[in-house]
Amino acid sequence: MNWHSFTFVYQTNDALTRIQKTLQNKGRQNYPITIRELPPISKINALSEKDRDNVYESLVKEIQSLSQFSLLLDIENENLSKLLDTMNKMGLMNDYFMCLITNLDASTINIGKFISKDSVANITQFRLIQNDVNELSIEAALIYDSVFAFSEALEKLYKDINFVGSPLKIQPKPISCHGEEKYEVGLNLTTIFLKIVKFGKKTNLINEKEINNTLTEAARNKIFKVTTRVGPPYVMQVEDEIKGRSIGDKKYEGYCIDLIAKIENFLGIRCEFEIVQDGNYGSLNPRTRQWNGLIKQLLELKADFAICDLTITSERQSVIDFTAPFMNLGISILFSKPEKVVPKLFAFMSPLSTEVWMYMATAYLIVSLMLFFQARIAPGEWINPHPCNPEPDELENNFTLMNSMWLTMGSLMQQGSDILPRTPSIRMVAGMWWFFVLIMVSSYTANLAAFLTAVKMEDSINDVEDLAKQTKISYGAVKDGSTYSFFKNSNTSIYQRIFNTMTEAKPSVFTESNNEGVDRVIKGKRKYAFFMESTSIEYQIERHCELQMVGTLLDNKGYGIAMPPNSPYRTMISRAILHLQEKGELQQLKQKWWKEMGGGKCAEESDEPTNSNELGMPHVGGVFLVLMLGCIISTFIAIIEFLWNIRKVAIDEKITPWEALIGEIKFVINIWSVTKPVKTGKSSSKSISFQNNVFNKSDSLNNSTIC
Repeated sequence: MNWHSFTFVYQTNDALTRIQKTLQNKGRQNYPITIRELPPISKINALSEKDRDNVYESLVKEIQSLSQFSLLLDIENENLSKLLDTMNKMGLMNDYFMCLITNLDASTINIGKFISKDSVANITQFRLIQNDVNELSIEAALIYDSVFAFSEALEKLYKDINFVGSPLKIQPKPISCHGEEKYEVGLNLTTIFLKIVKFGKKTNLINEKEINNTLTEAARNKIFKVTTRVGPPYVMQVEDEIKGRSIGDKKYEGYCIDLIAKIENFLGIRCEFEIVQDGNYGSLNPRTRQWNGLIKQLLELKADFAICDLTITSERQSVIDFTAPFMNLGISILFSKPEKVVPKLFAFMSPLSTEVWMYMATAYLIVSLMLFFQARIAPGEWINPHPCNPEPDELENNFTLMNSMWLTMGSLMQQGSDILPRTPSIRMVAGMWWFFVLIMVSSYTANLAAFLTAVKMEDSINDVEDLAKQTKISYGAVKDGSTYSFFKNSNTSIYQRIFNTMTEAKPSVFTESNNEGVDRVIKGKRKYAFFMESTSIEYQIERHCELQMVGTLLDNKGYGIAMPPNSPYRTMISRAILHLQEKGELQQLKQKWWKEMGGGKCAEESDEPTNSNELGMPHVGGVFLVLMLGCIISTFIAIIEFLWNIRKVAIDEKITPWEALIGEIKFVINIWSVTKPVKTGKSSSKSISFQNNVFNKSDSLNNSTIC
């Protein structure tokens, strides 16, 4: 009958002998079998009527105080009727009452008169005789059957002897109990006796279908009390007077409210909700051995059902009943997502520190100045500006300050330059600079991609093993919840280590609710992780995009509707849950309360990690900014040069600056023109012509080639 614990009431020593095997095979030590003795008939009959009533009432009160509604009775018929009547009057025979009567003579008692019509209490008894022989005791019936069977065996043996002609003679013969002599007829008589089989009658059989129909009919005439606790998205208070379901003087809605409504519609039953006072799921106090929360409500029969995110555990299932799970889940880790670090505008400078950049700029200036000054003192760097003239009046040096800086800059940017050193000293300086540039540019290029794609290194975890190995991230769970019990009772070494770490942590890492744990994860900035059921984690990450579920499930379990022990309605409610599951209505409810009702905020974000090393604009935006600034500055310089040339042209041609500006702009916008005429002043046109004539004459007299 799958009783975890029960109360055994006996009256004789023979009853203790009969129950001995049951006591040896009892279940867990945490749930012992309660044994109570009822005084013998002689003592009870010697009492007054009031004292006899007190004996039965005190026994029933004690059974009620134990919250045990499974009863095993092995008492005499005279006391059995009175005890059943007392239990009925004191309200012990409710829907969850189960009684097994071992006294075979109990068949002579009309058990039905002790059970009310509205109750579905289960009283089981054994019967060896037909219902129409109620006045015959079991002892008399067994004696009658024994004599009848023995008589039949003797008669059959006698017929067999006469038919076969056996020398056996059925005659009494005294035999010593301590001797080895055997009665020659005994074996034959026993063999025939065992062959005699009498078929009895099976009456009042009740099949399972009839039982279910009876329960369904009783359930439709009953208002079930459903206890629950507030917790999103299962049960949540709403301010709207139209929405939700009334519980007390407030309105509530949620997944569990809708689930009960669907079960009501499917089975045609009625339910009435109430909120548990202490707000606890239900845990066992190891000192007092008392349960709290929802489990306590069920054990005290103050509620018929308990529904919320109540996990089905072996400890809870040992004292109450659960339906088939309406939601499957497991324990996982709630943790904050790593913060997305926005790359700096000048991220391309990250491969080198600020100090290195400053030293490079200083080295650039020093090398440029060294090229400039050393080139001025190096004779080989002073060259003839006009190679056609073997005796020039002056020499020039290509390593001006600007050219020196251009050479070093071109080398640094991996570009060429038309300015080449001639003397060994200048070549030495340039060679060392090129070597320096080779090392620095190679190092910069090698580290550039890594620095542009690198994410700020933070303390992170990928699974429960990573969490157990580190010490920087604290972790916790709901105090006395199913997750707490999972780690507390686990035999796995890593889970034991995690539980010890949590219990020894100062300040405490345990919370009073899941919402408190979620708040600690958010405020912890990746310094606190929270163990929670995967379904609750899925609900939270739909509303907090900064949260994530880390690792795989640590276990597999489910949420079920809890009921008092031995509830006759468990099969009926489980059937309704399976029907809703097959129709997909449970999944629709989860979709509604997880995503549609305030969720779905993070649907556009991809949860899949990317391994791409592509560089986005945030990484290289600084390079574009530098290019833009350089182009803008060069544009300003070009405009200044253009205006300066306008002024010069206006002076040379003796025209207004406006006229010179118009002329230059017309030339600029004429994109098809590839040559530009030389501008000459009007006052100097004659002198230029005269100089050309003189030059032509002298050129004709000179046999040398003009370069």
